Amino acid sequence: MLFQSPEFALLFLGMATAFYVFGERFRLQILALTSLGFYAASGLLDFTLLLVTLGVSYAVSLRIKEGGARWPIYISVGLLLANLAYLKYDDFIYQSLQSVFGSSVFNDRPQYLSTVLPLGISFYTFQIIGYLIDLHKGRTDPARSLLEYVVFVTFFAQLIAGPVMRAKDYLPQLRALKGSSWDDFKFGGLQVLQGLIKKVVIADFIAARVDLRFGAETFSQPEAWIAAALFAFQIYFDFSGYVDIALGLARMLGVKLSQNFRTPYLSGNPNEFWARWHITLSNWFRDYLYIPLGGSRHGRARELTNVVVVMAVAGLWHGAGWTFVLWGLIHGIYLAVHRFVPSNTLREAMPVPAKYRSSAYKYVGIGVFFALTVLAWIPFRAPDLATSLDMYKSALTPSGLAAWTSEAKWLAVIAALFALHIVEWWVATRTVSATAIWAKIPAPVRGTAYAGALVVVLAFMSEQQSFIYFRF
Repeated sequence: MLFQSPEFALLFLGMATAFYVFGERFRLQILALTSLGFYAASGLLDFTLLLVTLGVSYAVSLRIKEGGARWPIYISVGLLLANLAYLKYDDFIYQSLQSVFGSSVFNDRPQYLSTVLPLGISFYTFQIIGYLIDLHKGRTDPARSLLEYVVFVTFFAQLIAGPVMRAKDYLPQLRALKGSSWDDFKFGGLQVLQGLIKKVVIADFIAARVDLRFGAETFSQPEAWIAAALFAFQIYFDFSGYVDIALGLARMLGVKLSQNFRTPYLSGNPNEFWARWHITLSNWFRDYLYIPLGGSRHGRARELTNVVVVMAVAGLWHGAGWTFVLWGLIHGIYLAVHRFVPSNTLREAMPVPAKYRSSAYKYVGIGVFFALTVLAWIPFRAPDLATSLDMYKSALTPSGLAAWTSEAKWLAVIAALFALHIVEWWVATRTVSATAIWAKIPAPVRGTAYAGALVVVLAFMSEQQSFIYFRF
């Protein structure tokens, strides 16, 4: 069930009505029933797996809460990861082994052993693992009941594609569901509208052009760059659109979810990018993988190795394919090089007067790293490694001016999308100013603008496309 579908609109309207009519006493139950019903629409097998995972992990959490032996946390995390590995990576592992050892050793598997990836399993598995580890280490209080735990894991607004929430931030809110103020309800609705515009009007419009360009047999230099840049904006507006909808829906119910994006393409270096892109997942990998591996505590070589390993795993988390591993490795190398080369050295090397060097370094850094980010997206979107390598070869092989001028329209589209990204940053960093300016506009004009935006969204919703991160 997609957020932009009429079915979901009816579900949310009915749930919100019950949420506020029946009062605070029944709100947790209403959220639990709605969330489970929302996920049940994905299929009986997916729903059954979710129920089993909830039951087993909650039982383990009760054992962890009692303290003592460490085996419950090791076994539970191991089982959760094994379950995810089998359901998500079985085909990838088998095909990789078959390519190495040949079909004579690894024959084609029977059809009945094939699996279908359950919706949202990567997200809710990580959220459960984080909860169990935090509970084991005493970083959070346990859920007070199975009902509270069910809502913590399955809250419909963020179940399928995050944000990946932490119990210490989330559980206290579920214990005080007082609903939202009128301002929160209003701004939550506007955030939902903003997310729908990002997804339905921008991302889905770009999607058809991206599919066409990545499906080409050959690429010129501008074609490779434009395909990658368009996908960069498609995945950003698609995923951040989902997150805006999730945050807005939650805000309308008085729940504050963690922010997941802060205009990442305005980052000047890889550290900044990963502090602004998919923030909750970046923090998860930092806290539950990078730091346990040793982080930066055992020398520079170990630190850089840990960074590359973690990013390779992050790439594999996104998808069962070597293209995703390559994407992760590229970002791991970006991070390692950035940590190895002091930023002061680069700043001082800028060929501009000293008083302008900081600003020049900042803006040049944004431009250079945006280009590097665009290049990194190629294997993420390409169907296979061979296509990725072909596109890299084309992107780095100079074409004549005529080839670039023939793509002037799409270069202008990319420039407009980047300008829109800057506008989004300005509004986000100057919320008070933007709100004050908007409030000075006459109410009828504002109402007309809202209605117009809604009409545009509805006009573009004739063909509903799933969110990209639903695949992961």
